[in-house]
Amino acid sequence: MPSSVQSKLLKIIIRYPQVIAWGPFKHGQGYWVPYYFNFRGAVALPKLRQAIVSTLASEAKKYKVDVVAGAETAGIAWGALVADKLNKPFVYVRKERKHFLTKRAVEGIYRAGARAVLIDDTLLLGSTKRQMVRQARRDGLNITHILLLYISGQGNRSNWRKLKKWLAGRHITLKACVTRQELCKAFLNKGVLTPELLKLGSIYMADPYGWHKSALARKLSSSLKGQRRKYEQ
Repeated sequence: MPSSVQSKLLKIIIRYPQVIAWGPFKHGQGYWVPYYFNFRGAVALPKLRQAIVSTLASEAKKYKVDVVAGAETAGIAWGALVADKLNKPFVYVRKERKHFLTKRAVEGIYRAGARAVLIDDTLLLGSTKRQMVRQARRDGLNITHILLLYISGQGNRSNWRKLKKWLAGRHITLKACVTRQELCKAFLNKGVLTPELLKLGSIYMADPYGWHKSALARKLSSSLKGQRRKYEQ
């Protein structure tokens, strides 16, 4: 995505420090997150929502796809908004296959073999996206592109290389409007994030499952409390 587009979007995002969720939180996959960018909540902010949808739609328009798909759950709203802007059919892809009625992973109407762009807020390890791609193909939907609001999974280099190889083997492109690093830098310059919190974020990205056990991480985590009191609503 062109740097000018990213810069324009970042300038809008940093007006809304409430998109940062101050943790630590336990993720559904079992690891702890010190803080994260909560773009699920950004749907409630009209000007930010419009900027994000415009950026996503501008990129998705380049793809030769038949369907816009939203990833459960954060990607459902964004995918639907992008599909509406592009006047494309919309479906959503479940994380787990439905165990009753249709027993499908993909909800929506589409022709068998249709090409789709899967829209979501982010990814870290990529395991959920891989599962969605496999499940969708079982249901006759061919995900050829994954488009994210921001990318956060490059901290663990080994995992990132495996994910890129897996996607390349299935001819799937992966793009994001901005990166986690760009978001962190922008919010650092704005004074919302601190150098200590950036360091903590780097430790987390390098080891999502074990970062919180280190003495340095515990020390740096104390700065979360002050930022939570200052910015959390």
